[in-house]
Amino acid sequence: AFKGAGYQVVKSSKIKALRVYSRILTIEAKWFFFTKLLNPSAVVYNWFQGVVAEEAYMVSKSIYRKKMWNFFEKFTLKFSTLNIYVSVEMKQYFEKLHHVGSDNFFIMPCFNKEIRLDLIRDLKKYSKPTFVYAGSLAKWQCVDETLELYSLIEKNIRNTKLTLLTKDKEHALKLIEKYEIKNFDIKYVVLDDLEVELSKYKYGFLLRNDHVVNNVATPTKMNSYLSVGVIPIYSDVISDFKLHLSQCESFLVHNLDSSKDCIIDNIHRIESLTNIGSLVEQDVSSVFQVYYNRDKYYLELLRLLTTIKEQL
Repeated sequence: AFKGAGYQVVKSSKIKALRVYSRILTIEAKWFFFTKLLNPSAVVYNWFQGVVAEEAYMVSKSIYRKKMWNFFEKFTLKFSTLNIYVSVEMKQYFEKLHHVGSDNFFIMPCFNKEIRLDLIRDLKKYSKPTFVYAGSLAKWQCVDETLELYSLIEKNIRNTKLTLLTKDKEHALKLIEKYEIKNFDIKYVVLDDLEVELSKYKYGFLLRNDHVVNNVATPTKMNSYLSVGVIPIYSDVISDFKLHLSQCESFLVHNLDSSKDCIIDNIHRIESLTNIGSLVEQDVSSVFQVYYNRDKYYLELLRLLTTIKEQL
């Protein structure tokens, strides 16, 4: 989009570059602050890819780090030529917290995969209730909640199998034993093979706790699952998914605080459908036409950047 608006685009991670260029895009509020410090006259855009102050506190429990990042965020909101957010909830959160409105802003979810209809239409994966979890075993990814839920699914639905796609096999085995899961597989695949591997499974877990870091996020894992036709089992605390995906009949929404019987009933409903493949294709296609539409975001951002450029 920047190239389309007439800019030459150069990637750099060197601090000295901040003094050289007059138009700069930063991807963290901290670097926006240092850019303005070293080059006050530069026109600077910022892409907020997370609420880093809350993320820093979640990891370190350091009030000092949280306040420091809050300062960077507020400074960026006040002086950025364009603020790019990953969700409506993120924009509203920043504006409510810092009392700074955005005149020029752009909202686009995190995603990196295009729809693969050839893999979605391979209907073998829908013949059995296979489940997959892809990612690290970090607590914030709700691995314990995922395995606890799957263990209940295994007890109530016949012929299920869970596959964990993770590097940490030893830790994964301990968790599997903890939740007494019977039918499972643990494997690691390189990134280049992940797309085809994911396409083999019917359901994919994407659970998160109710925390502001998750409320404003748009995890790329959803995009990875949907691009190959994996039916997501995801938390309703991710606000942007609630806003844009809730109309999809084949997607399964889970509330961590509510009875797990509901998700069991919904899986039984999906298992009883003979046309689940076509239903998933219909839902996923509609999501990629609107929510994960790269061309749409390109044209919207191009128009915005062109207008801003004319005003400078």
